[in-house]
Amino acid sequence: MRDIILGIAFVVMGLLIVGTTHDYPPAASLAADPALFPRAIGVALGALGVLIAVAGLWARRSQERDDPRAPDATGEQAAPAAPGADTPDTADAPIGMTQVLRRVAPFVAAAVVYVWVAFSSGLGYATSTFLFLTILIIWLSPKRNTASYASAAALSGAISAALYATFVFALAVPIPPGILP
Repeated sequence: MRDIILGIAFVVMGLLIVGTTHDYPPAASLAADPALFPRAIGVALGALGVLIAVAGLWARRSQERDDPRAPDATGEQAAPAAPGADTPDTADAPIGMTQVLRRVAPFVAAAVVYVWVAFSSGLGYATSTFLFLTILIIWLSPKRNTASYASAAALSGAISAALYATFVFALAVPIPPGILP
C-alpha cells in the first residue's frame, strides 16, 4: 500500500513542479528555454511515480493471491500462522525511528525538489541550487559536525558552479538570475 501512496505522491509532486515552471520567462531565441530542465525533472518524477504505483498494485495483488490466510477454492480459510511468525501484517511493521525515516525520506526528497524548483525563479538558479545541494548533502550525511557542514558547502558550491557553467556557457540556456546572476 505504501508504494501506491508513494507513487501517487511522486505524480503530484511532478505535476506541481511542471506547473511551477510555467512562470519561467520563455526564451524566443533559443531552442531550449529555462523551464526545459525543471520540467524534465517534473515529468520524470511523475512517470516514476506512475511506475511505482503500478508496481505497488501488482505486488499487492500478488500478495493477496499468495496469502496463505486467504480462503481457498472451497471457501475454507487456512490455519493461522504460528505465534511470532512474520505475516503480511507484521512483516512490514515499523520497528523504530529508522523505519519511519526510510518511509518519510522519499516524500521529503520530493518536497525538497519542488521547493528548489519553486525558489529558483526568485532566488536564482545559482543560489537555489547551492542551498538545495547543501541541505540535501547535510541531510544524507551520517556525520553532522562543522567539518561535514563545510565540506557539504564546498561540494555544493563546486557542483553548482559546474552546472551553471554547463547550462550558461556550453548549452547557452538562460537560467533564472534571481538575486545573484
